[in-house]
Amino acid sequence: MVQPDPRLEGADEHYVLGGFMYLTSQNNIAEKGEMITTFGGYNHNLRIGEAEFYEMENMTADGYPMLSARAPRGKTDIGTVYDIARVSTHKYKASDPPAPAFAVVREGENGGELALISDSGDEPRPSVPLQNPEDTQLAVQSGYVYAFPDGIRMATFGALNAVERELACEITVTHRQENLIPPPIVSFRMEPCDEQGVAAAGAVSSRKATGIYTAGSGVYRGENALIVVRGSGMTVNTHGWTVFVDSTGKITHREWKAYDNVPIEGKFTLTGHGSASAWLGNYCTEGRYVSFDEESMTVRVYNSNSFVVVTEKPTDPVSGMIWRDVGTGAMYIYNSVLNEWNNYITNYILLSFSLSLPPSNPGDAVQVTRNGSPVIISPSGASGGTTVYDAIFGGFKEGDAVEISGISDQYDSTYVVAKWIGEKGLVLNGVISETVKKNLSKGESVGISRRLPAMDFVVEAGNRLWGCFYGVRDGEVINEIYASALGDPTNWYKYQGISTDSWTATVGVDGVFTGAVVYGGYPLFFKENAIIRVYGTQPSSFQLATYNYRGVKPGSHKSLAVCDEVLYYHSSDGILAYSGAAPVKVDAALGREIYHDAVAGELRGKYYVSMLDSANVSHLFVYSPARGMWHREDGVRVRSFCRDSDVLYMACDGGVYTDCVRGDSGSGEGAVQWFAESGEIGCGDPGRKYLIKIRLRAVLPMGSELRVFVSYDDGDFVPCTEVVGYGITPIEIPFIPRRCDRFRLRLEGSGPCSILSLYKETESGEV
Repeated sequence: MVQPDPRLEGADEHYVLGGFMYLTSQNNIAEKGEMITTFGGYNHNLRIGEAEFYEMENMTADGYPMLSARAPRGKTDIGTVYDIARVSTHKYKASDPPAPAFAVVREGENGGELALISDSGDEPRPSVPLQNPEDTQLAVQSGYVYAFPDGIRMATFGALNAVERELACEITVTHRQENLIPPPIVSFRMEPCDEQGVAAAGAVSSRKATGIYTAGSGVYRGENALIVVRGSGMTVNTHGWTVFVDSTGKITHREWKAYDNVPIEGKFTLTGHGSASAWLGNYCTEGRYVSFDEESMTVRVYNSNSFVVVTEKPTDPVSGMIWRDVGTGAMYIYNSVLNEWNNYITNYILLSFSLSLPPSNPGDAVQVTRNGSPVIISPSGASGGTTVYDAIFGGFKEGDAVEISGISDQYDSTYVVAKWIGEKGLVLNGVISETVKKNLSKGESVGISRRLPAMDFVVEAGNRLWGCFYGVRDGEVINEIYASALGDPTNWYKYQGISTDSWTATVGVDGVFTGAVVYGGYPLFFKENAIIRVYGTQPSSFQLATYNYRGVKPGSHKSLAVCDEVLYYHSSDGILAYSGAAPVKVDAALGREIYHDAVAGELRGKYYVSMLDSANVSHLFVYSPARGMWHREDGVRVRSFCRDSDVLYMACDGGVYTDCVRGDSGSGEGAVQWFAESGEIGCGDPGRKYLIKIRLRAVLPMGSELRVFVSYDDGDFVPCTEVVGYGITPIEIPFIPRRCDRFRLRLEGSGPCSILSLYKETESGEV
């Protein structure tokens, strides 16, 4: 008995082709429905999940598991800027200027400028010019904002007086000409001194006396005369300062009055009239010491008796007496115990400058430049005689490490300023055994500088600024990391062996630095194939740890951002996540496209990164680590991100925007245009799959629009349906597409929209 072919059971029809039997039957056509209620994000690969999207614009993970369009961005009153940083806001009183909120780098009249902007758009500080705004980096520390490489500091608090200060200060003094009458004398002096700046080789001040008198019935001073009186009982007929000097040379007291029968308490009495009386009042204060040279009729005032210096070797010296050999300039102090003269050494050096006047214009005799720019100097006193110029020392302060050059081969070095004594000069920590004087000849120069190293990147950590540099300087390859002095970014070469010192270390890994960031409280420096971390809390414990991991891609130094305590950055291999161990690649969804010049920011657990593709087209991507999902927003090019509390500011070509509208002073961008395009659906099925039905459920607020398109078998997208929202109520959007082998879906719209679910019904024909 012939058995029936089981393949024919229930078949409506069959046919044979090429030796194979093909059957069609309702029983062999299986309907299949798929419901998507959890949507993925951006996945720009050839094979992706059916809940993911190959292309998208202006989508977000904020509505997860729904597919949602992002909220509109806000627009601030801040114009187009190159960089933006959040700074401290504080007003001590209501009358203070508006408190700044942001520091911005923008274009200026002659290049660029650094400006402070308040929340209301006011500018409470004058802007500061910058050389190259596109390459300027900002760092914020303790009420100040710093701009590099210009090395500018600007105060951000209303009560701080320092609006602008250059971190570097390089003063050069050059003698220009000698054919003036009388010829000027341009000179610098380095000499031993005490901590107050009183030089061992000179007095606090000196003045010539007009006469020596022995007290009698009366002493009548001439106009502006300084009188030295021995003995007691003198009478002074007019008011003026009278100073009493005891047997040790110490000033015991002084009085302003006309005297009758002046008492005497020691060596002599000084009394003066007019300018001489004013000199006594200014310099002859109680506790100082006075010497009087009868031959030259010169009265000298000293802070200490030990600084009363003689220029002829005493034949009967006493302990502590100081003698200066006028032939060699060397200083000696007498030791009565050993009965010998020893070299006199102090721990302080007085650096001073003087210019003999006149010329008609000080600039004719000497040219002063500060950081390469000419400085106009003016005398501190009346014209004529020898005076000093505070422009020479005005840029320095106590604690600065200054480098001296051009005065003496032996003493040209780096010193720390112990005291700034105004126009007189600087008191330096150091030892010098003689007085060194440098008279400049025409064309000669002396330099005094507080240097700022050239740095590729700068960050703030531990109340210090940190920087790095790779390049050639003076014919030598420099590959170094720097730390400023503690709390003092004006000093980078201060080495005193204390915890507040500056710090420098040489790096062994070759290649340029590509970025820097602070992570976990420690500075990290990046090269393309290395991460260098600095450990320690003070210079004595600072050390470098180098890891041969993938670093930051050149040009993507602004991609460094910490999101949920994980550091993300753009490397030559894509976006990496670093948490202290080996970095992990997280951007597989971005496909095989190679991006460059990444700029990133962080807000509410999302990593925002703006990058350029190989065709220099900009893309703004958002990564949500908690979901492991990427979304593409749009093609806006962001120059810099700045977070302020729960608002992310984006400095773009057209101005500064916020991540969404939240009470900004400017207007928002209006209805957001968005779309999401799926990958190929059905191309992986070994049989023939046909799309027969699609049903969407969406929340579409009033005025929003939603359009659905389908592409069949790699064809163009054709419209299927269009809906305009009428309220926040889920709506169904059914439509029936034609049959195909594979297809792609494109959802697009305008305004807020959330896709709740996507139902696809297909059927496949089996062989």
